[in-house]
This record gives sequence, structure tokens and C-alpha cells, in this order.
Amino acid sequence: VVQYSKLYGASFVVAVSTHRDLCESCGANHVIDYRQQKWWEVPDFQSEDNKFDVVFDLVGDDNWSVGGHSGKALRPKTSTYVSLVPGVATEIHIHSLCDIFKLSFEWFFKELATRANPRLPRWVMGDGLDLKENELREVFQDVVDGKIKPVLDPSSPLPFTEHGVRQAMKLQKSCHAQGKVVIEISQPSSST
Repeated sequence: VVQYSKLYGASFVVAVSTHRDLCESCGANHVIDYRQQKWWEVPDFQSEDNKFDVVFDLVGDDNWSVGGHSGKALRPKTSTYVSLVPGVATEIHIHSLCDIFKLSFEWFFKELATRANPRLPRWVMGDGLDLKENELREVFQDVVDGKIKPVLDPSSPLPFTEHGVRQAMKLQKSCHAQGKVVIEISQPSSST
């Protein structure tokens, strides 16, 4: 998200992470360590001139209900809060029809409430991975052209063994991977 934000013209990008060096190497201008401060509580981003135009939430938790909803660091109606949830949760647990209604109502209510209330920034739900023809080719071309740098976790690639796959899943679920977690299916064959 940081790299594409810069690529498509964002003048100032803030990342919330414990991995300052990694975020800065991807182009973040400012990194907030969420263990020390919430993004919506940083005084620099509460003045009207410095509020965020767009927030991409990759985690969830109280980021919208406390942070985005507060309007402290987002402008009412003109800022957009994009929720790419379930974020760090890799699964949505639905055990009954009631769970489906609850989840759907939560998303629907957030979007409806932000459209109806002029004091709130706009909340939208990301569409997920709905790729159109040639979009993935464009992403790969951005990598080939050096516009985007793939970032792999230092432990990657992990071997395609039971232990390697378990280690990859454990790292992914920990939410502390420092890039993409990769499992190497096979070694490239060397031609002689």
C-alpha cells in the first residue's frame, strides 16, 4: 500500500508499524509505532491542514470505531477510510445465520452511517481481489520496471515441508511478518 500510494502521487505517506526501517524503505514519510501511540492521537495530524485524506486499514480492531470515527485525524465527509478487513484475521468465523446477519449489518451500517452523518469521514469496504483482465500483468510489470519492490519476510522462502508450512502459517498468524511469507514449492532446475 505504501509503495503504490507513492507511485500514484501521494505527497505524504504515514505507516503504522513496528518496522520503521522497512516502512521507510518502501517510501513512508512518517512511521507511527502503534505500541506507543495511536495514529489518530498524533498531534501533527490533528490540525485541519494535516489531517489524512485517505486511510487504508489493514488491521481492523478499534481503528475505525475509535480512531476514524472520532474525526481527530480525518476530515468529515472529504476524507475516506478504506477498510480492507478482516485485516490480520485470516478467517471470518460464521457459525450461524445470525453471524452472517451481524457481520453484514456491521459493514452496511458503517457505510450508511458515514454517508448520512456529515460529521464523519466516509467509510468504505475494499472490494477484495476482484482482478480484471491484465491487472495482474500490470502489477508484475510494475515489479519488472522497478516501480514496486516485493518485500519478503527475512525467513522466506520456507521449504515446502510439513515443518516449513507450519512455520509459515505460524508467522502469518502472528501478524509480525516483515513482508510476504513465501513457501518455495520447488527449486529451479539448473540447465547444463
